[in-house]
Amino acid sequence: MAVDGNRRYYERRRVGAHYARKSQPDPPEAEILRRYRGDLAGRRILDLGVGAGRTTSFLSDLGSDYIGIDYSTKMIERCRGRFPGVRFEVMDARDLSAFPDASFDFVLFSKAGIDAVGHEDRLAIVSEVNRTLKDGGLFVFSSHNRNVHIPRPWNLGHFDVNLLRDPVRFAKRIASYPLGIVNYLRNARRKQVHQEYCVQVDSGDMYSLVHYRIDPNAQARQLACAGFVAVEAVGIDGRWLPPGEWETAGDRSIHYVCRNKSRME
Repeated sequence: MAVDGNRRYYERRRVGAHYARKSQPDPPEAEILRRYRGDLAGRRILDLGVGAGRTTSFLSDLGSDYIGIDYSTKMIERCRGRFPGVRFEVMDARDLSAFPDASFDFVLFSKAGIDAVGHEDRLAIVSEVNRTLKDGGLFVFSSHNRNVHIPRPWNLGHFDVNLLRDPVRFAKRIASYPLGIVNYLRNARRKQVHQEYCVQVDSGDMYSLVHYRIDPNAQARQLACAGFVAVEAVGIDGRWLPPGEWETAGDRSIHYVCRNKSRME
């Protein structure tokens, strides 16, 4: 799996600049924070894959102790420049050994950052999050929905831009078309297909990234096996998804909310 390729992508200056433009929660994050605000207020928060600090302002104000980590050195440098006095560390979510057991009340892994690694590494991340969470602590993350089709780079649907109304955007689509095909063909060899999940080229940023994608019900089972309970799902527009609708949800990505079991059970 192209873990190194994904990591190189996040070290690019333009990628960091793009992520630094946002500082507000996405609709599902806003809804989750509204419902579970009492679980976060005055608590210890770990922000995994913090990127350029999009989530820092609203999480650090909410918790009593906030730490943001990312495996991209460039991203962490940008965070430290934007938020002096806030703690940021270059660290890989697959290895949180710097933190003792039961260190945090709330862990967030936003923007499907958990999908940037392969299956075994994903399980390692989930295990490390469970270890570092206090009893009953919350883990919130987003992940790509396997049941949503990804168009190939040569799909003519990429040109659904009105030439007369938006000629600049149309020209950009034309210019990026060949690069998308080249990136796709370069990354397609890393594709993996399994019964409950797959690893494949994503369409974002001209097919530059390879992402893990999982069926929502399979994700719930994966979390249960790792020691999490009370799994809830939130759609991309911030609506809570009834379990019976997970399989047919047409959301490109889904946010999951779960608690770890008490270590005394």
